[in-house]
Amino acid sequence: MHPPPQKLQTRYAASLPQKHAELSRAWAELQTQPDDIALGEELNSRLHRLSGSAGAYGYLRLGDVAQRLDERLRDWRETAPALRSSTHELVESLRIDVALLLDELMHPQSPQT
Repeated sequence: MHPPPQKLQTRYAASLPQKHAELSRAWAELQTQPDDIALGEELNSRLHRLSGSAGAYGYLRLGDVAQRLDERLRDWRETAPALRSSTHELVESLRIDVALLLDELMHPQSPQT
């Protein structure tokens, strides 16, 4: 896989603070309203996009953390409602990984090319 052109790499790096703000807002809203399906889907959508784009731009650790969260949310949704944990428990179980993700967005490792 070839690294993206420097101009695109620079533009993506400049977008990380905005991605941080959007994910922080989505996470805060989900924490206050964990039963709101639309908020969970918004967070999952943002995580899914980040997990794909971060790796493509060389931010492998960021992509890995986003992918792990994306998969956990997807696995929870795909589990039968009678067998899965409550939305409150899900949100609580995501706290550490979301904190890692938000920290990585603020202080990303240099992209690997």
